[in-house]
Amino acid sequence: MGIIIQKQEIGKKRTIERVVMFLDIRGYTRSVSENNLKTLAEITKELYEASRKILKGCEFMKFQGDEVMGVHTNCSVLVRKAFRLRTASTKILEKIGLDAGIGIHKDRVYFLDTKTKDFGTIQVGQAFNIAKRLEQASYGGDITISENVYKELTPSLKRKFTIKQELLIKGWGVSVETRVSVR
Repeated sequence: MGIIIQKQEIGKKRTIERVVMFLDIRGYTRSVSENNLKTLAEITKELYEASRKILKGCEFMKFQGDEVMGVHTNCSVLVRKAFRLRTASTKILEKIGLDAGIGIHKDRVYFLDTKTKDFGTIQVGQAFNIAKRLEQASYGGDITISENVYKELTPSLKRKFTIKQELLIKGWGVSVETRVSVR
């Protein structure tokens, strides 16, 4: 489906801080061989449609395979959206016995507008890499956030993250402090 850019002119290039969220369906690859592909496609479409509504207002959204990504400027706003997304994805995915994990991180992001329809806007940076690793470490139904995100949350949101842990980031050999909200 590609990247959707909403109401923001990126310009040629820039580096800024952004909050990035990844959602990934647990067991999707196995499910491809175990379920009717039409059913799986319909469930995926339903998840994308729900995600698009919930993530409205994000600067970027991306839907690909079993993954949803959202980019926002505000930690509390994106974490609230993640809780809504967890509820919606659970309701949708339980129909075929699956669940999703979510990871969120705030860091520097580099945007390069290629001004071509083939590539659109290229986005790279630690925010994407670490958010993806946090998502990969999340069990189905969990939301894992970095300490960067946690520090910027409202007190009512902070109370929802009950587990504190260190996570070794695969491929880098460095640890990141995280907080987890278990469903």
